[in-house]
Amino acid sequence: MPFVTAEIDAARERVETYYAEHGFNTVQLEVDSAPNLENATVAVSFAVLEGLQQVLREVTTQGATRTRDGVIRSALRLRIGQPVNLGGWSQARKRLYDTNVFRQVDIEPVPIPPTTEESAAGIQPVRALVTVVEYPVWRLRYGMQFNDETAEVGADPDGDTRLQNFGVLADLQNQNVFGRAITAGVAGRYERNRQAGSLFTSNGSFFGLPIRSSGFLFTSRQRFFAAEEVSTIDQRVGVTAEQRWRPFRTSEVIWSYRFERSHTFDPNATPENSIIPFDNVVKLSRLNLGMFFDRRDDPSDPTGGWFSAVNLEQSVEALGSDYGNAKVLLQQSLYRGFGRIVFAGRAQYGTSFGDQALITSERFLLGGATTVRGYAEDSLGPRALFNLPSGGDALLNLNGEMRFPVRGWVQGVAFVDAGNVFATRGDMSFGDLAVGYGIGLRLASPFAILRVDFGIPSRTLSPDRPANQFKSGRWYFGVGHIF
Repeated sequence: MPFVTAEIDAARERVETYYAEHGFNTVQLEVDSAPNLENATVAVSFAVLEGLQQVLREVTTQGATRTRDGVIRSALRLRIGQPVNLGGWSQARKRLYDTNVFRQVDIEPVPIPPTTEESAAGIQPVRALVTVVEYPVWRLRYGMQFNDETAEVGADPDGDTRLQNFGVLADLQNQNVFGRAITAGVAGRYERNRQAGSLFTSNGSFFGLPIRSSGFLFTSRQRFFAAEEVSTIDQRVGVTAEQRWRPFRTSEVIWSYRFERSHTFDPNATPENSIIPFDNVVKLSRLNLGMFFDRRDDPSDPTGGWFSAVNLEQSVEALGSDYGNAKVLLQQSLYRGFGRIVFAGRAQYGTSFGDQALITSERFLLGGATTVRGYAEDSLGPRALFNLPSGGDALLNLNGEMRFPVRGWVQGVAFVDAGNVFATRGDMSFGDLAVGYGIGLRLASPFAILRVDFGIPSRTLSPDRPANQFKSGRWYFGVGHIF
């Protein structure tokens, strides 16, 4: 075969990797190339000084005061008698960090005196000294949030009249229950018109398998307004069980079960002012399966690669659901860099399937800051009572961005979005997509990417916002790229 220097370097790397995987961590390798000018050939020789083969004989831990030794050894998954593969030890260190119990983990190979037989075989026995520093068991987090939403039902179907309010949120958790690396805690959120609380627990393994398991008990209460009075109250209570498995570093599979009871009623209804008071109870029992593949070079600010995701939801009447509908959402994102300019694109497709249409709370919604800019939040698609968006059983969304540097931390973005929600899958048409376009800025600070976009609609949804006019544009603010 032709003599190519890059192929020789790759061969050298393969040999070194092979020896490292088999415990020869002090191997020395020299490659010599001797050209023969008469017959135009090159003789390549590999001189290998193997050194001693390191083999694991003991595992000792230190620094853990609350965590059980079995939890540490289960996460390490280091096997006595196996060659010392330092690359594998690095993965074992990461697994210990993934338990969310340790703030610092070190694994040091310590040589121990060999036996006569080991010396004769060129084996160096090694002890794995695992040193850990634990997090405090209890952690309290608290903060404030700002919420922006439609002010009144029916007052503005395009969401231009807004209601802003502040809220507080907090969670208290024990990160190492019974020393078994189990996290459990309570979380809550309070706003003037919305309150929510939950109990949760999570564990990084499932019967020794690398599967993260989580459970939630939750409740919420939200008030909706019409003409400055409370029109309805929505109360929800439910339970969720979820597991996550990462077969590879760039992929994850998620499966879960969720049961939810929703009670929506009119608090102002009385026998005197309402013949049939509004009082509706809905039970949903859902199975969910999700999967994603992430091959982006940087998840927060990608310049190359791709991202794929699929999510399937099935409501099961046999498990207590009032409905048996189902839906699927597919997403594909692609990133390509040309010099300092990055072109990014995303396509989303969602549809229901089965014999039953989606109920109102399960329908697809589209429009706004993270989907089709230039339009109000969730304003696209079919309309219902008070001319409000009602969502649909099918969704199609396309996004395209050109990202370019401006100066320092500042980046510029030019974008075109197109999408819509349809009553049924059969109604879906590219000709009915609502298009929005505009420009934006990104402040790529070391802490987060701050986003501001200005989008102009190409379709008139309300008289005061005619299509393709600067005065019809909307500002959007957020953190991070929208995809």
